[in-house]
Amino acid sequence: MGDLARRAWAVTGYAVAMGYAEAAVVAYLRRLYGVSDLLRDVPTKPDPLGWVELGREAATLVMLFAVGQAAGRSRPARWGAFLYAWGLWDVAYYVWLHLLVGFPRSLTDWDLLFLIPLPWWAPVWAPVLAAILLAAFGAAVAVRGEAGAAVRVDPLSVVLACAGSAAALGAVMAPALSRLGDGWQAAVAARPQSFPWLLYLAGWAGVALAAWRVASGRARRADPLRIAPGRGTL
Repeated sequence: MGDLARRAWAVTGYAVAMGYAEAAVVAYLRRLYGVSDLLRDVPTKPDPLGWVELGREAATLVMLFAVGQAAGRSRPARWGAFLYAWGLWDVAYYVWLHLLVGFPRSLTDWDLLFLIPLPWWAPVWAPVLAAILLAAFGAAVAVRGEAGAAVRVDPLSVVLACAGSAAALGAVMAPALSRLGDGWQAAVAARPQSFPWLLYLAGWAGVALAAWRVASGRARRADPLRIAPGRGTL
């Protein structure tokens, strides 16, 4: 097995194991808080463990970033490995969580995805779709970076990615944003009634188009982060 394959398997194993660790923590939290239905049982008031959970989420991203930095041999490869690990970790998390506690029962079950800066609510298919895109894009960028091919980010790709991300974030934070005028506590306590899936899919498509342009080399105009010739940009 070549060196690149060994590093790819190492990142894959790390991400899958991290997915289990994340699922185990959530299994403990569900038991601690007596959560069987997220929409009904998740606390709506500030909780002493809230800041601990925010720190854990941030620490998880730091660990995924660190393994990407260790795995790649060029800047694009390091970023690509990080994004690949992030996406694979998220998919593995849902697989492990289903095996541990039986959630989600289906891809349409609601989940609380994130807490910063407001709660993110979405059916499970939405974060899974985002994670698959993230992993595929990261893998493509890592391969290009390891091969020494240029990885360029042009203004159109940036606009597509930013606009798409804004639309997707607006969709998952829609319940909290709709109550933000009533105060922070009301926004945190808001629960979804329906999911603006057209808005989310439009945002996902914008990000996917940007990712395709960058990963396929269609983005022709390099950004200021260009590094040594033959080692790509990013």
